[in-house]
Amino acid sequence: MLPYHSALRAFVIVSMHHRRPVPPDATQLCTETDPEETLLKLFSAVDLEAKVISKCTIGKLGKMGVAFPLLARKKSGTWFIVVGLSGAQIDGQKAFILD
Repeated sequence: MLPYHSALRAFVIVSMHHRRPVPPDATQLCTETDPEETLLKLFSAVDLEAKVISKCTIGKLGKMGVAFPLLARKKSGTWFIVVGLSGAQIDGQKAFILD
């Protein structure tokens, strides 16, 4: 899946989770060359807060509190949803994702 399409798919899933309908004119906000900016515009259009956090580690994710679900980008450029984190275990926290 292309990065742009994975970003849109993740946005729609998170928007539905928050019971925020995607506006019919949402595609006018989309720019295929800049998925990050597109996501910020789309989240704003459905009255959800969004910000970009660069180089986020699992330690930083643990400090996000109730910010889940959240979107994350792989090195390949595709986007996925972090649903939450497990509690601290012997081998550390683990993230639950929807890819």
